[in-house]
Amino acid sequence: MTDVLHLIDGPPRPLTLRLIADAARTPGHRHRVWLLGGAAMAYAARAVGLGFDRRVSTPFGNAVFGWPALRAAWRRAPRPNLIHCWTPTTHRAARLLRQPDAAVIGPDNLGPAADAAQIDPAARDAIRREWGAGPSTRVVALLSDDPDNADAYRAMMVVALTYESTGVDGEPMDLRLLVTPRQRGRPHARRMLDEFGKAEMLMQDSRLAAPWSVLPGCDAALVLGPRGAPLASAWAAAAGVPLVNETAPDDLRTMSQQLTDVLTDPDAAARCIDQGRASAATFHVDRLHAKLNELYR
Repeated sequence: MTDVLHLIDGPPRPLTLRLIADAARTPGHRHRVWLLGGAAMAYAARAVGLGFDRRVSTPFGNAVFGWPALRAAWRRAPRPNLIHCWTPTTHRAARLLRQPDAAVIGPDNLGPAADAAQIDPAARDAIRREWGAGPSTRVVALLSDDPDNADAYRAMMVVALTYESTGVDGEPMDLRLLVTPRQRGRPHARRMLDEFGKAEMLMQDSRLAAPWSVLPGCDAALVLGPRGAPLASAWAAAAGVPLVNETAPDDLRTMSQQLTDVLTDPDAAARCIDQGRASAATFHVDRLHAKLNELYR
């Protein structure tokens, strides 16, 4: 049995913290988790179900800057067989410990993991009531692995183009874009909507940072940028929410057409959902545990 110490620093990213929570349940090993950061990191960890054994305060949530504190904590702790570092900076800090008896592995690309059992489809109506979304309202979530980093203004442009091209009997579709309260570009998007008297089209919910908690209330999701959002996309697939990705830089009109298709054509939506659910099997936590068992040998 391998005694594994998990180290994580940096800004709190709920999707990464959730991935660590799943990793720390890999059977056949003993797991300890150290958070290297401030109280916000501890709060975010608890919010996604990640228990931790120690929090080491570090400047700016950086393990290298906080290496003296990490070294002091290390001297008082039982020695693990293996240190699993989840960021480049924790990897560098762990190397500085120079512990020959503990193997150190870096932030390997383990791929996403999503547990469909954590998603409650029956919560859809309750979630939408909280948002004030009626039966005809279509809610589109903006997803990102770093929850506040996607550009709400660009996403709003996609939704606005879709709004102009959809509707029934000449009335545009009731469309809403869901973002986090600290989403990049949100003030710019809000000003644009205020100018046209459409402020209601932009909704915010801090729970979107942990997308499994709100995706049942959504009708589609957007992912912007060339890198995509593999962690968040895995949850969309597990939730059965149609996902529209940016396939070409700044090709917002193509994204709008794809969004229009999944919102207005049930067959297109069903195909998208089926594709997502087929890929969701590759994101199951059992696959993650199998990969980690190879690493922890």
